[in-house]
Amino acid sequence: MVSLVWPYMLISNMINPTALTNNPLKIKSCLDGVFNYQFISISMAKAHSKLSEKVLKDAAKFTYPILVLHGAMDTIQPIQDVKRFYKLVGSKEKKSFVFKNGLH
Repeated sequence: MVSLVWPYMLISNMINPTALTNNPLKIKSCLDGVFNYQFISISMAKAHSKLSEKVLKDAAKFTYPILVLHGAMDTIQPIQDVKRFYKLVGSKEKKSFVFKNGLH
């Protein structure tokens, strides 16, 4: 019985809208938006994790020019993950820029 219910159980997405921006109007827009999901199913979290693993595994196959931008104060996507992805990307033309006070 638990195996039937488990994939649909909800967990917090742990995203704090104030970590996305410090603009009060954007925060309100995020909270009021149709894509604001405070909870996701366990199966969706598992699928996201598998996709993240696939992106890292296939990063070397990405040979197109790439520009990676990231906020150093991003609390949603850790900078270590972004640096790891950048290092693994197979493109010979790649640039990375970290915004010192940037959020997500």
